Amino acid sequence: MPGIVGIIEKARLPNPSLLLQQMVKCMAKDVALCAGTFSATKLRAHIGWVSRKESSDCLPLWNEAGNVCVLFSGETFSDHPPNGAPKRVANPSALNNANSLLDLYEELGHEFVRHLNGVFSGVLLDLRENKLLLFNDRYGLGRVYFHENDQAFYFGCGSRHCAVLGGPFHALRPSNCVRDRF
Repeated sequence: MPGIVGIIEKARLPNPSLLLQQMVKCMAKDVALCAGTFSATKLRAHIGWVSRKESSDCLPLWNEAGNVCVLFSGETFSDHPPNGAPKRVANPSALNNANSLLDLYEELGHEFVRHLNGVFSGVLLDLRENKLLLFNDRYGLGRVYFHENDQAFYFGCGSRHCAVLGGPFHALRPSNCVRDRF
């Protein structure tokens, strides 16, 4: 099942990459899927993803400078440009792929999420500002589950993906999806 998972360390974990691999493995059970992981050590973030082999929308997509990255799972739909759409997104179909999310973020900052319509979840890392943004669609249909303790903030697109952690999981709600936690 395509999606994203991650660990954001509050305190040094003994082996976050091993735990992340276990979380990714829970999702990547189909041969038609490809998976990967990466770490942004400056942000103490470890992100994993699973996507369909024919799709590149969930893979890490970086801006030209290599300092902003987005991982996106799901779909956005747009028949017309949203109110206040930035100049770069004058073409409504441009909002229908993950690459355009970088342009939208460059112009609007974290408010770009409010201009999206569809069923999706994603992670955006901004290494310039040392920020990580975990987001989902406005209705919460692109579920993101999380668990937080003294050591880390764990998240995944499905509760079973996070089952390797144990503990209670909560669904990320649209009302708290654009908020700094760290």
